[in-house]
Amino acid sequence: MKVEVPGAHVRFRNGYYAPRDFRHLEEADRDQQLADAIHSEDPIVELPIAVETGMFRINSEQVYVPIDAKLSATALEWAQKHGKREAQFDFAAEVRAEEKGLPAGMPVAQLRDTITVHLDPERFQQVSRANLQYQGGVLLAPGTYDLKFVAREDESGKIGTFEQTLVVPPPANNKLTLSSVLLSSQIVPVEKSAEVKTKAEGLKARLAETPLEINGERIVPSVTRYFTQGQTLYVFFQAYYPAKQKFDPNSLRAGLIFFRGGLQVNATPLFAPTEINQKTRTASFRVSLPLSKLPTGRYAVQAVVIGAGTQQAAFGRSYLALAKSLAAPNPTTSAPPSSIPQK
Repeated sequence: MKVEVPGAHVRFRNGYYAPRDFRHLEEADRDQQLADAIHSEDPIVELPIAVETGMFRINSEQVYVPIDAKLSATALEWAQKHGKREAQFDFAAEVRAEEKGLPAGMPVAQLRDTITVHLDPERFQQVSRANLQYQGGVLLAPGTYDLKFVAREDESGKIGTFEQTLVVPPPANNKLTLSSVLLSSQIVPVEKSAEVKTKAEGLKARLAETPLEINGERIVPSVTRYFTQGQTLYVFFQAYYPAKQKFDPNSLRAGLIFFRGGLQVNATPLFAPTEINQKTRTASFRVSLPLSKLPTGRYAVQAVVIGAGTQQAAFGRSYLALAKSLAAPNPTTSAPPSSIPQK
């Protein structure tokens, strides 16, 4: 070691190398960091994330489990390159078996996405004040599983993890059943954008089209299920009608009932399915309603589906918190694969 200071001497220890920060890690070391986070028994909370999952049946053997993660804008760091702001995120998920017939801890589905967001100065001013939301998903057969999800912000290397037990029930062939009841305040076009580039891995997690996409639009689940009175509530769910008996899906009707403090405070008229897939025996329902007429508070939203002229009926529930609109609503900014931050 040399210094250009006359008369100065440097004393140092041979063979000492300072630890490299995240920006100087090789790609293999970064991959290993994600793998270590996936297999760690302890949670990592450097990057605050909130995660929401659901279940939507694809066929008699598979269920699509959407994985939606929300990253707080205040926890993100953006680099400046060539006059634009850039942020890169890595998302990884691993689902392990937890039941008889499969080795304990055996991975049955994996997901890996690297998403890079490029924004011009004007768009950055909009997005930097909003949250970012990731959308992915895995396909699972009926069974019990452990889900481990990892998100990493690649400017600082901060990591956040999430774990959940997933119980996928077998299909009910003789009765009407429902998917998860999904709540949202945002619908985005499925088309891709130059602002967002996605490098995807994990073939077991891929679907050309997910159940959350209808007529070229994708519904973005609300991870926190926190809404304001100035927003529109979008509710999406599916009904799976009996496979072993004759059933007319056009007879299906659905309605929403809102409960607050255990008391019914509002209800919608019955409405018909938005889409029917006779091959998979699935009826999809999507309804929108303004929240301005509902008082603030915490609600249980119950979706009820009946088969007119039959004894078939099913219901599912979700929950939301409703607050006043103190300012013009600033919807969650989404950066899912093949989607863009919304204006």
